[in-house]
Amino acid sequence: MEEMVQSTFEEGVLHRNGTVRLAGPISAVKVLATVQAVLASRIDRLAPAEKELLQTLAEKLNSAKLPQVHLYDHCQTLPRSPI
Repeated sequence: MEEMVQSTFEEGVLHRNGTVRLAGPISAVKVLATVQAVLASRIDRLAPAEKELLQTLAEKLNSAKLPQVHLYDHCQTLPRSPI
């Protein structure tokens, strides 16, 4: 959610000057359907050098044969709190 809000500032749809105001048409607000789409959108906005660094790190991690971390499995062991 935070990344989606940040992108609206970067795209000029929202403006912050003491308060947050809509600076463009509400139709300009993009709501991406998946976390993957949000991350891809953020990566697309990176500078070329930052994209290259991210790609290099991803390749290094993929080739390191690290064990996969299954977030779902780890979440199951967390204590539950009432909502």
